[in-house]
Amino acid sequence: MNTLSANSIQEALHSWPPFREAVSALSSAAALPVEISGVQGSLYSCFLREVCTLRAAQRMRQFQYSAAGCSSQAVKPRGGNFSADSSDAVVIVPGEREAAALKSDLETLFPEADAFILPGWGTLPYRPAPTGSAAFGRRAGVLAKMAWRHEAADAADAMRFKPCIFIIPRYVLQIPVPPPDYVRGLSFFLRKGQALDTVKIAERLARSGYLRVPRVNVRGEFSLRGEVLDIFLPEEELPARVIFDFDAIENIKLFDPENQATVASTDFLLVHPMKEVVWNEELVARLSAALSDEAQKAAPRLEFSAEAGKFRESLLRDLSERAQAEGEELFYPLLWNKEFSALDYVRD
Repeated sequence: MNTLSANSIQEALHSWPPFREAVSALSSAAALPVEISGVQGSLYSCFLREVCTLRAAQRMRQFQYSAAGCSSQAVKPRGGNFSADSSDAVVIVPGEREAAALKSDLETLFPEADAFILPGWGTLPYRPAPTGSAAFGRRAGVLAKMAWRHEAADAADAMRFKPCIFIIPRYVLQIPVPPPDYVRGLSFFLRKGQALDTVKIAERLARSGYLRVPRVNVRGEFSLRGEVLDIFLPEEELPARVIFDFDAIENIKLFDPENQATVASTDFLLVHPMKEVVWNEELVARLSAALSDEAQKAAPRLEFSAEAGKFRESLLRDLSERAQAEGEELFYPLLWNKEFSALDYVRD
């Protein structure tokens, strides 16, 4: 299906009264929640395109009214929110197959938006994910994008950013995640014109789990050659090339790692760690306290067996020495006083 036919389908749907009424209801904060039945197949993508486009137009009008002083009630869009005035969306689907189908439909019917799937660990329940699994990086990337929503300063700024649609399989909602503030603290933006110390950036990337190499080829690698920083984020299709002019960023480009040819340019880049939890002395100490014999006695749980005690020692040793261990993701919920889910990243 090409762009012309996708637009034709959208125009045809505009003439269908039930579709118009449903979109109008979804676009109004006062009408939420709204229950819509009978939607099947690619019609989900058509709904999302229409709603996100309408909300984006509403945001633009708010900026214009505010700039012109026409309305004292104009509301400035709030970064980090998935509310009725946001052009972003979170979609809960039954499983991974439905998530992949929806993402494929959105890429065809709504190419103006970026669609992301928050994956699970890809393992059976209570089975550890392999050390270095690609799921770590993909999850960290999507959580960082959900935690860091851009706050547009004006209408021109808002036009530079695509709507983001986050697709979450239902079972992934049951997987505990770190607090949004923690994920935001691990991530940072690179923007054109920004002044940076390249040596400190390289050190931070290494601490975040990226591997420094002479030439970037696969996800999770970075290279620093003079005034050129290449980095391949784990959830992206192409690596990014950050070109410096002395200590300031001059350009940010996406390129093909095989032939080094530039594919596209961008104004900013959200850099995040290779895992949603970056182990340090403080976090290892928290886990050690949570798994201590004293904590076990205070909790209504079975005591550690001899084999479990050896695993505990091996786990803590690996996390202290290598900042990674097989099965570490099973212990993430013990690091904070409460459990968080992906829904905690959806703030009204």
